[in-house]
Amino acid sequence: MEEILFSDELRGRIVDLEYGELSEEAIKQIYFEETGKELTVDIQLYHSSDYSKKLEIGENGFDGTIVHFFDEGAGVNQVYSIARGSEMKEEDNWRPEDWMYNTFGIFVGQNNGQYRDAQLFETEVTSIIENKTKDSDIGLEKYGLGHSLGGNTKQMQQLLDQEFERVYTINAAQPTVYQLAYSDTDFRAELVKKFDLSPFKFNEIYTVDPDALVQFTEEYYKEAGDDIYRLVAEEDMMLAVSENIRGFITVGHGEPIDTMADFAGIGNILGEIPDKDIQAIQMYMAKYASDYNNKGFDGAVAAMTGIDLKLIDQVMENDGFWDHVKDGPQIISQGIPMLQNMSKKIPELLTHLSVIHKNLDPILSAMVKHGYVSQDQKAAILGAVEGIEKDLQDIVDAINKALEPNLTTIGEIMDIIDAYKTIKEKWNSITGHLDTIQMSLSDLMEALNKSVDGHSIYNLLEALAAEKGKEYKGKDLFMTVTSKGQKVKINLSSAVRIYTTGMAIYDEKEAVLGRLKSDYETSYLQDFENRKARLVEKITDMEVNYSKYQYLLGNFTYDAYQKYVLTGINVHEDIPPLAENFKSSFEHMFHYYEQEIEQGRKAMATIKKTIEDYFKFDQELAEKIEAG
Repeated sequence: MEEILFSDELRGRIVDLEYGELSEEAIKQIYFEETGKELTVDIQLYHSSDYSKKLEIGENGFDGTIVHFFDEGAGVNQVYSIARGSEMKEEDNWRPEDWMYNTFGIFVGQNNGQYRDAQLFETEVTSIIENKTKDSDIGLEKYGLGHSLGGNTKQMQQLLDQEFERVYTINAAQPTVYQLAYSDTDFRAELVKKFDLSPFKFNEIYTVDPDALVQFTEEYYKEAGDDIYRLVAEEDMMLAVSENIRGFITVGHGEPIDTMADFAGIGNILGEIPDKDIQAIQMYMAKYASDYNNKGFDGAVAAMTGIDLKLIDQVMENDGFWDHVKDGPQIISQGIPMLQNMSKKIPELLTHLSVIHKNLDPILSAMVKHGYVSQDQKAAILGAVEGIEKDLQDIVDAINKALEPNLTTIGEIMDIIDAYKTIKEKWNSITGHLDTIQMSLSDLMEALNKSVDGHSIYNLLEALAAEKGKEYKGKDLFMTVTSKGQKVKINLSSAVRIYTTGMAIYDEKEAVLGRLKSDYETSYLQDFENRKARLVEKITDMEVNYSKYQYLLGNFTYDAYQKYVLTGINVHEDIPPLAENFKSSFEHMFHYYEQEIEQGRKAMATIKKTIEDYFKFDQELAEKIEAG
């Protein structure tokens, strides 16, 4: 059976729905827009958020949907497992969890939370589907779809578990040697043998020549990755990262597509960064992988700096000397350990910052050469970095002074307070320097924004559509047709929306009309017959059981009852039917609405036929050209 989502456009647009509202109706609409045919199979959706508590998934930012298409008669039993890509922030959470996972889970490679969550979700839903279709003779086919980080997750599932018939990715974050080594114990063992690594010191892997690692890894997973199909834009930032940053591998099939003629991507900038600097950052971040794994985003940030801004703010809110004295025990018991921790962490951070600073001049020179930064902007950035280094050193000096022995407790408290003031002041100064850097990188950010555009699904689909006489504007599909010798561009998505919305409206009108007819039958016709039946029943009872109605003659004395006795009742009834004009007024109204609905459905059918005829013509034309 052919794959239900058989084209890049279908798969891309369905994956994009994962960022909004992925529903059965939306899937059917996109299918009709892209094929001109109605999708009549049964569709069942399973959202990971519905299983988050049961499976304990989602804390690492994983979000996905599994779509099951089933039709026993048509021989369809297919699953499409979709993983959502990175988002700058999560709902109800300011922290960029996905991007922190990109750092620790892919670049450093020492967290497999999203892969783990995806597999738990996959196993659970597959079991449900197999149980529901156990009486079917049609085998279950599974396909993986993913964009950005979601594409990385699906590739990991395929490389490690061969989970799918095929995996289709769109501008995916490629897997790295490091994340594969962290999750695949057999592969890790092969690396240990090949590169003479310690099986107990994972971080040794960062010291191995990355090109040799990549070559070995791509060969190791070549067969497992043969069913991975990549759709990627030349300008995509993920492609630039995977081609210029250490450890990324490329498996499967797919060549980059040029989607933005006036933009070459940011690879030329990333290519200017020396690998030894990337290695240093990677090894530095690797030290905090366990903090991220155990305590998440907050734990990693706290571990890197040692700073507890909440504690500093709390103390700074004290109103004067005596408040500080009152809170003295807390200031000493919590403040000294924090300062001691910072005295170790910040110098280490300064060391890595100085490495970046040392190599920043040639990197910025490359940016100037490629037109992303001016000479003035370069000078401002270098000055801001120097300012940050100085601010951090001032914090270290203030901490060291506060940690010197003091003869009095009050003196010790005030030394800590002075250190807090310096930290708060310098923290604000660092924020100002970061603002300067951001303003100076405005031209580069514009390039990055273009790269982000290149990373979007629809930007890539637009490039594909151009080859087929189609065009996407926003998320609407436009087709160019020839009418009476003139080319006319039509919004096919709009036409389909008119059709689907119109049919839904007429379905609702028909349902309302049905309820009105039912109410008319019940409240008028049936009620009249019921009242008539009750009246006839009462008449019959009076005629048969007339003695029960003696009381109708009035009240008499006892002896008078012997004379005035009811001996029978004979009712001469005349019950007219409902007036014809009453019934005809309703029937005329119902007929009017029935005609209106019928005419509306015919209009919608005309729209549908026009769309179907276009696709039929397009197919016939393609076949003629091919036979040609």
